[in-house]
Amino acid sequence: MSNAITHILKNKGVHVEGNGPYSQIDNFTAETEVLHFLYSLVRLIKPLRILETGTYHGYSAIWMGQACRENRVGRIDSIEKDRDMVRIAQKNICKVGLDKQISLWHRDALDFAKLLGQFKLVEKYGLAFLDSDPALRLQEFNAFKPFMDTNAFFVFHDSHSQEVRDQLAKINNTAGWMDFPTGRGLAICQMSKF
Repeated sequence: MSNAITHILKNKGVHVEGNGPYSQIDNFTAETEVLHFLYSLVRLIKPLRILETGTYHGYSAIWMGQACRENRVGRIDSIEKDRDMVRIAQKNICKVGLDKQISLWHRDALDFAKLLGQFKLVEKYGLAFLDSDPALRLQEFNAFKPFMDTNAFFVFHDSHSQEVRDQLAKINNTAGWMDFPTGRGLAICQMSKF
């Protein structure tokens, strides 16, 4: 239950702020409502593997990781290029005991995709949460698409920024994106629709 995560985070000294209609842990982590959505999505679809770009302090990975733990299935590869953010995220992930569900990678996301290309994946990703540099969303989508399950979900954060909107418009998606009106925007679509 996501209330358990909130309780754990509060016990570890993480304060969730409510500023305006959406609450957030800090100015860079996804809105708390988005974290709840990711948790619920993982609980619902039960992906065996999850890909996240832009780990930052690890909170979105923590919420998805808790859902994996409760599902008793699923692992997360979370990619962050900033070494200091990786250290902070690793500390946060260990504090809540999710280091078995979450693997942190200190790499550029596009370099990680090249690394994946060198291996034959046994299990493809069932969910990708793209939340790194908004200028890279389309490149990340194209780079990771070959490593996704046929019915995998892509979730783009910051979809209300014009930069991300312009990139989403370039993706051939016959079904259209479902765009949620969160503070910074969240767009989702299923792989089989491309």
